Amino acid sequence: MALLRSLHTYEAQAPRLLLQAVPERESDLYARFPRFESISRRAMEQVLAEQQDRLTSYVIDTPEQRYLRLLATRPDLLQRIPQYQLASYVGVKPESLSRIRKRLASRGGRPTPRRGG
Repeated sequence: MALLRSLHTYEAQAPRLLLQAVPERESDLYARFPRFESISRRAMEQVLAEQQDRLTSYVIDTPEQRYLRLLATRPDLLQRIPQYQLASYVGVKPESLSRIRKRLASRGGRPTPRRGG
């Protein structure tokens, strides 16, 4: 099997299991277990919808709105992920994320603990 170069790089912040799909084996699995195909399709539709929501957020929302959404939906990440990675996810530099956090705290927004990075 030839190795392919990825256009993207991912860095896991916790132990993860990574699966690589092989189209021929996937087709065989679907033929042997037809229900698995519909389950896989629904899972991929969910992933696609989440990616579309995230992309739309980068076009429509401000970085502050993206940070607030992250705070509401994944508060656990604020404890575990370095600030520079949170900033990248929100789409700003770490210094800008610091200003957003400071502005929210001064307006009475929920304070968030800092994590270096």
